[in-house]
Amino acid sequence: MRGKTLSIGLRAVLAIIAATLFVTSTWAQTHEQVLHSFGNGTDGTSPQAGLIVDASGNLYGTTFLGGTYNNGTVFELTPAGGGSWTETVLHNFNNNGTDGVYPLAGLIFDAVGNLYGTTEAGGTQYDGTVFELSPGQGGGWTETVLYSFNWNGNNTDGAYPYASLIFDGAGNLYGTTYNGGTYGWGTVFELTPAGGGSWTEKVL
Repeated sequence: MRGKTLSIGLRAVLAIIAATLFVTSTWAQTHEQVLHSFGNGTDGTSPQAGLIVDASGNLYGTTFLGGTYNNGTVFELTPAGGGSWTETVLHNFNNNGTDGVYPLAGLIFDAVGNLYGTTEAGGTQYDGTVFELSPGQGGGWTETVLYSFNWNGNNTDGAYPYASLIFDGAGNLYGTTYNGGTYGWGTVFELTPAGGGSWTEKVL
């Protein structure tokens, strides 16, 4: 019986060693591939958030800075064969009094392929925005600012949305702001489609 117990123990130890060698071998074979290096010309720089992927395997994300106006970008990475990827800047954020600037968060899709996100600052009051990017038939994308936060004009509204958004089943958007609200320490908000392309914000 003692010999049988030792045999079982020996088999267990050998199994653990084999598993360890397999894992070590797998790790040794893992390698990193840089898909894109930012900062080339009018490219974006300083990506802060994660990526999302569409059904075709294209990747989408944001950069905090860079682009034509150095206010950040939305970009797409498309597999180009042979392991290479092609980057396309879909939108350059522009501090023009309505557009947002400095996107910190990642993006989300709706059911028909539009992209939604937030910018930390910019908009009509420079308190940040929620935006939508819609693909056009010719391959371009059109940005629409869905909401500009206005803490200075309405001290219950939020300011500076740092994080990404979520959808509910009815198509309402939800998110948070870093500052603003009644006490100045941030808000949770809801954006509801109001018809005609407009959205109504409510501080929850």
